[in-house]
Parts: sequence; structure tokens; C-alpha cells
Amino acid sequence: MTLPPKYPLQTLMATEAKAVAELNKILTMSLSRLDQDIKALGKTGLNPLTLMQAKATRAALESFLAETFDDVESVIRVGVKNAAAAASGVVSAYEAQMLGMVMSPEAVANLAKSEAQRAAQGIEAAMQRVSGNSYQPLSSSVYKTQQLTLKWVDKRITQGLASGWSASKLAGELKGMIDPSVKGGVSYAAMRTARTEINNAYPAASWDRYQR
Repeated sequence: MTLPPKYPLQTLMATEAKAVAELNKILTMSLSRLDQDIKALGKTGLNPLTLMQAKATRAALESFLAETFDDVESVIRVGVKNAAAAASGVVSAYEAQMLGMVMSPEAVANLAKSEAQRAAQGIEAAMQRVSGNSYQPLSSSVYKTQQLTLKWVDKRITQGLASGWSASKLAGELKGMIDPSVKGGVSYAAMRTARTEINNAYPAASWDRYQR
């Protein structure tokens, strides 16, 4: 018996809803981690631009999580756009401080734009991985079995993408999940995974944006 056309559509919608729900869960974890990082950065007295970047990413995630999505299309069309606007707003709030650092108004405007894009692209990259567009199976010969079974590695990678972590930061987060006896050493395996995931996710997000 041939199923009515509505069944495949319902299955697709359920799959998309599951991906969006998983993304929201991971972004909530990312938001909590960013709160910790921002608190720590505020105590260190580092370059204010580093703190501003963390706050811009946080604003993007918070904006995204405040939305309600039913499918992947609305995630990209509405959520990512609003997230970029939120990040840009944070950068603009630092305008006076940046101008005091001998940055021209044009440079400040360009920074606001680039930070908005960076924060939004992080969310897009995380979405691409959760939806399977850039997902790469993780090897049991590299990672500890328990970490893979409980999907701790997957969640940490997606969290890193959403938070805009560098390859070195993501690698540092993964080291404790890697089997110490892995060929080439833990550091090499962690950095290889980090670079592969970042290189796969961001081009996937760019291609998806181009198609739209």
C-alpha cells in the first residue's frame, strides 16, 4: 500500500523539529559557558575587544534562543538574521571605547558588521552539523567509547562551532575525551578533529546560504 504524500512531509518536519530542538539545547549550554568566560575575562583586564567579542556572541545566542522555530528554514531566515543584529548592537555599545583606541568610525562600523557575521555564522555552522550536512562520524579508535556513546564529543564540537571557538580552543576541549593510546598522540588527534570540523561546517553554511 502506497502511503499518502503527507507522511514523507510529516517525517521531514519531525526530523527538522528534532534538529532545531537539539540545536537549542546545545546553544543553551554554550550560553552558560559564555557567561563563565565573560565573567573570567572581566577579571583579567585583557584587551576589551576580546570581552566585546564574547558578549557579541552571547547576545547572538540569547536572541536566537528567544525565538520559536518550527523548521530549519525559519531558523536561517529569522533566527540567524536576528542573532546578527543582536551581536552588532553589542559592538555598537563599545563604539566610544573603540574610538578611544584610535579606531576610525569606519573601522568601528566594519567591526560591528564582521562581528555580526561571525556570531551568525557560528550558529549556522552548528545548525549544519546538527542537521547532518557537515557531520563527520567520529572514530571509536580515537575517542573514548563512553564519550562517544553519550554524545559528549558531538555536543562539545557543536558547542564550539556555535561559540566561534578557534581550532586550538576546540582542540583543548577535546583532549580529555581522546584515548591516550591514539596513534599520533592526543594533541595531534584533537587538533585534527577541530580543524576538520571547522573546515567542514563553515563551508557547508556558506554553500547553504549561497543556494538560498
